Amino acid sequence: SWPALKNMEPDQIISYALAGRHLLFDFWSDKLPSSLEPAIEFLHSIGMQPILAHPERISVFQRDPAALEAVIEMGVLLQMNTWCLTDPPEAPTRRMAEQLLKEDRYFCFGSDTHNSAGMPVRIVGLTIATEMVGPDRVDRLTRRNLLPLLSPFAG
Repeated sequence: SWPALKNMEPDQIISYALAGRHLLFDFWSDKLPSSLEPAIEFLHSIGMQPILAHPERISVFQRDPAALEAVIEMGVLLQMNTWCLTDPPEAPTRRMAEQLLKEDRYFCFGSDTHNSAGMPVRIVGLTIATEMVGPDRVDRLTRRNLLPLLSPFAG
């Protein structure tokens, strides 16, 4: 958490493949935390790319799309929780996930799986995504965009 993050050595910050390049984070808030921008600037300054997990589930973005645009403009990538595509069509999480997916705003998908029991509904979310945007985009969001994150030797 910020400001403790700025006192850590870069190799102490948990990143994808422990490669020190991509960091997944989230927050739960009705407004943008004042610490968000300095934390993102710090991560960029040490060569890390922040990726925001499930922005469609964060209430500030559901109420204020401009807040999400501000975060994107800070250089943050977005990861969608595939579960959200299985929410009821009127749910704010689903509406936002569909909109961001159709607008090609996501960098990748995440399953947000905390145990194996939740996996089937996440697979249904992938099926819905494939129906919405096609298999090529789903392949990019589930595999191709992630290859550099998962290999400590990727450029």
